[in-house]
Amino acid sequence: MHVSDVLSVKSAAIVSIRADRPLTAAIALMAKHKVGSVIVLDLSNRPLGIVSEPDIVATINKLGAECLHQDTRLAMRAPPPKCAPEHSVGEALTHMTRDRVRYLLVVDGENLLGLVSIGDLVKARLESTELEARVLRDMARGKLLAGA
Repeated sequence: MHVSDVLSVKSAAIVSIRADRPLTAAIALMAKHKVGSVIVLDLSNRPLGIVSEPDIVATINKLGAECLHQDTRLAMRAPPPKCAPEHSVGEALTHMTRDRVRYLLVVDGENLLGLVSIGDLVKARLESTELEARVLRDMARGKLLAGA
C-alpha cells in the first residue's frame, strides 16, 4: 500500500495558514477543523513549514505565553517533513519514527497533494493486515474443504 492510497480515502482538505499570522490564529484553525497541525505557507502559498500541537507546546515552554501573539513561523518546523505519494506506508512510518514527527506533507515535485498523519498510516496498515489475514483464512479453509 502506498501513501497515495491513504490520501485517496481521506479528506482532501488542507488546513493552512500564512507564516505572518499570529500563533493564536493557527491554534484557532486547529480547533475549528479538529486537526493536530496546520501547514504554514509563504506569501506565494507554497509550503514553508508545519506547526503541530507539540511544536506549539515546545514554543510556549521556551518563549512563554507572549509568543502566542507572534508570527506562526516562530513555532513551525521547517522545512516540513515530506514524503512522495509513491512511498509505501511502511517507508512513511519509518520516516516519522526516525524524525519523531506525527505528520508528513505529501508532495509530488513542487505540488502539495495533501497531508498524512501517523494515525492515517497506522489505520491503513491495520486494514491491510486484516485483509491479508482474511484472505489467508479463506485460503486455508478452502484447502481444508478441498482435502476433506
